[in-house]
Amino acid sequence: MDEGVPDRPPPTFDRATALACSPATLRQHWLEVVCECGRETKPPLRMIVERYRRERLTLADVLLRLRCQACGKPPRIVALVEDISRPPDAYPAARRPWRLVLLGD
Repeated sequence: MDEGVPDRPPPTFDRATALACSPATLRQHWLEVVCECGRETKPPLRMIVERYRRERLTLADVLLRLRCQACGKPPRIVALVEDISRPPDAYPAARRPWRLVLLGD
């Protein structure tokens, strides 16, 4: 096993639990957002927490507000991603970052 990558289990929560959480609870993770037009972005949840810090939102509320900066449409796919600092294939197979689909396929 790669000594530089800690051995962490997959998330202990499911889609419904993640959507009901405050984004601040998940601030160490990222969203992977894909639009119908093909644009993809990976904002850190800490950035979203900062943007909506005065509002009491769930992650589901945040997803309802997401819009593509290019075409203005809502996302086709949104996933909660553990870590995007390195590409998934840079990790050992047994320790790839988890990805939890919240919306779409």
